[in-house]
Amino acid sequence: MRKAVLVLLLGGAVLTPAWGQTGGRDLILRGSGAAMPCSAWNELRAAAGGMFAIQKRESYRSTIGWALGYLSGAARFSEDLDPLRNTDEEQTVAWLIAYCEAHPATEFRLALEAFIEAHKSH
Repeated sequence: MRKAVLVLLLGGAVLTPAWGQTGGRDLILRGSGAAMPCSAWNELRAAAGGMFAIQKRESYRSTIGWALGYLSGAARFSEDLDPLRNTDEEQTVAWLIAYCEAHPATEFRLALEAFIEAHKSH
């Protein structure tokens, strides 16, 4: 029963849009990490390593793909940002893991905002 509840909760986090704000304007974010707290991402990541965790592994990979797209979009639509310039996927994910472990109550999208702030081009 606990697994079913966790799947439903994580599934809801995957599909639920989130309100975001950037540059003083509101926007809607959609995608696998849009409304997910870091604690749920931490749990998903931990569960994805299990032998029979195919669905969790796919959800975890989907969220990483969404995160990389979000970070790439920051560079694409801003002349001042290119957060992925001096890092690769493995380093980016390691940074997000460390951040989310230190800030489990933070929304995952805000972890991405923190990554962008920490990796601004100078």
